[in-house]
Amino acid sequence: VVFNNYLEEVHGISGGQRSFLELPRELPGILSLLAISILFFIREIHIAALGMLLLAVGIAALGVPALSSGFGGVIVWIMVGSLGMHILMVVVDAMVLHTAVPENRSLRLGQMRGFITAAGLCGALVVSVSWKFINKDFNFYFLTVAGVCLISGLLFLLIRSTHFPTHRNWR
Repeated sequence: VVFNNYLEEVHGISGGQRSFLELPRELPGILSLLAISILFFIREIHIAALGMLLLAVGIAALGVPALSSGFGGVIVWIMVGSLGMHILMVVVDAMVLHTAVPENRSLRLGQMRGFITAAGLCGALVVSVSWKFINKDFNFYFLTVAGVCLISGLLFLLIRSTHFPTHRNWR
C-alpha cells in the first residue's frame, strides 16, 4: 500500500526512475515458476513457508536503512521480497484445493480470494488511519509486516496435514 510513497520519500526515486524498478520487481514472478518447478518434490505448505520467509527477508531489509541504501540495494531486496510473494501467490490455490473436500473446492477458492481482498482492504485502512493519527515511519511498518510474514512462515512449517500430497511417485 505504501511502497510507491516509500520509494519516493525515502530513496528519492521519481516516477521515471520507478519504471526501471518494474522489471526487477516483476522478474521474480517469472522466476517463481522456475523456482516452484525446482521445488516440485516439496510439499506446497513448505513452499508457502519458503515464500513467506523470502517475503519477510525482503521487506525487513527494505525497512533497515543500512541494508537498502542506494538504488542497487533497493533492487536486490525488492527482488527477494517479490520472489517470496510470487511463490506464495502460486501455491495458495493449491493449498486451498488440497485441504477442501472435492465438492466445496470452488467455494473455498472463492472464499480465499474474498479473504485476500478483505485483508488488503483492512491493511489499507490500518495504514491510512495510523498514518493520520499515530505514526508515519516506513521502517516501523516494513519491520512490522516482515515480522508478521516471518511468524506466518514459521506457522506454515508447523502445519502437519495429511491433505498435502508428497509427489514422490509422480513423474
